[in-house]
Amino acid sequence: MIKGKAVIDFSKKFSKLSEGAKDEIKLPQSKEKLLQEQIMQQEEERAESLKKQYQDFLNPQTKDLEEDEEALLNSYNLFCKINEIAFEYENARLRSTELVSSICKKSEYTQGQSFAFLRIWFLNTVKDCEYLPQLIQAENGNFYLDFISRELWTPDSLEKELLQYLEESPSDSSVDLQ
Repeated sequence: MIKGKAVIDFSKKFSKLSEGAKDEIKLPQSKEKLLQEQIMQQEEERAESLKKQYQDFLNPQTKDLEEDEEALLNSYNLFCKINEIAFEYENARLRSTELVSSICKKSEYTQGQSFAFLRIWFLNTVKDCEYLPQLIQAENGNFYLDFISRELWTPDSLEKELLQYLEESPSDSSVDLQ
């Protein structure tokens, strides 16, 4: 009997030990869950990268970027003055309001994604603007700066991400989309 009791006691202790060990052992995650976690991590990394790039426009660290922002503001002011003057003439209209700017010669704006950051920076800086900048490529291959009515502007996917970031982080800056 003593042997039987010892076996039962041992069995109970072993059973309690294995139950505790189950809590400590992590079951392998499913492939779907691992993939989902990887996607979420990549999205977080992308969001952080976008935030950093946009912060570079909010607080320019280079003279080039400051000059680009100033060139865009100057171009906008010229565009507004041209429209103001043109409005006074009934029998004559401008065929085009495309402008030449230093921005038009920089590949980071014409070929890269930096123009989206510059446009959102502009939208944030000139909150009451009626027009938003856009780059136009002419038939000759040259780029020109023009402005589109704010009401007609449709943000591209990168601009939508940036606007979403601004909505989520109002302390960094705020944009009134209306």
